[in-house]
Amino acid sequence: MNLICRVLFDRSEIEVGGLLTGRVRLLEDSPSLAKATRLRLRAVCQAKGPGEPEEKVLNVAELAGPFKAQTDIPFRLPIPEQGPITYEGVILHLRWHLEVSLLVPRESALRYETDFQVLPARPSSPPRRHPRAPPTV
Repeated sequence: MNLICRVLFDRSEIEVGGLLTGRVRLLEDSPSLAKATRLRLRAVCQAKGPGEPEEKVLNVAELAGPFKAQTDIPFRLPIPEQGPITYEGVILHLRWHLEVSLLVPRESALRYETDFQVLPARPSSPPRRHPRAPPTV
């Protein structure tokens, strides 16, 4: 079953080792929302290529209820330093998405997912140059 919500990322492009932050806004006021005990957020990397697609959950956060419609719920979810980065190749595709699940006792979880990008980490210091290399302009 689908969850009716909106995910507002602070940034939809995150470096490996970074922190995915934002807000979830539950849009529909329903009996399920009133009975929900937890909101689960999962950072999922999906690989598609030759063979069967593979998904791997790389981080999970759970927030306790109660929840109200039209209220922003802030979240923070670390992205592993080992990546992998988002990649769209000819044969292989690596895609990241945030899966949001509203957990209601004795009912099927309501789910929603939205994509985000994982980028390579920027170097924290300038690259080292060979001592004999001419200066670059």
